[in-house]
Amino acid sequence: MDYWKALIVSGAPVIRYNPFHIPWVAYLAPKLATGFVVPRGDVRIEHAQGGGLLLSATEDRFDPTNPDHLRRAHELAEIMIARTGDGANDTNPP
Repeated sequence: MDYWKALIVSGAPVIRYNPFHIPWVAYLAPKLATGFVVPRGDVRIEHAQGGGLLLSATEDRFDPTNPDHLRRAHELAEIMIARTGDGANDTNPP
């Protein structure tokens, strides 16, 4: 499924093409976590030993048919794109 082209389920945002696809859990290494300001939203953030950050879309089991989980995954994808600078592929998906 080309998740970046259409809604996966009604009420969920389209997640733009990115190397993280539809992230529900991610880790920011200390270098990328430095200066990170916790955004307003629902993404869960946990400080990891050594200065990294563990980010998750939900504490529940991720359900790709749940619009709220997909909205949170969208938030997480945007955080990862912003922190890594890796949004170059969003205009040229495969």
